[in-house]
Amino acid sequence: MYHYQSLRRRAGAFRWNLYYDAKVTGRYPETFLVHSWAEHLRKHDRFTMADKKAEDHLLSLVQQTPKVSHFIHAPEHKR
Repeated sequence: MYHYQSLRRRAGAFRWNLYYDAKVTGRYPETFLVHSWAEHLRKHDRFTMADKKAEDHLLSLVQQTPKVSHFIHAPEHKR
């Protein structure tokens, strides 16, 4: 997974983390931040064959298809 960090950063992520879920054995949530939703969408266009090979290898190691969630920053609304 730590090798995958470089792929995320090359695709625009400025922060990347891997966590161990203390409640669910064998679960390692990955998080990464990009500057905007548009930047996230552009990363799909920058996906190379080498990235695909790395992702296929990573997916061959998991027991089930990873669940993907998207969270968008909610800035404080000042009245």
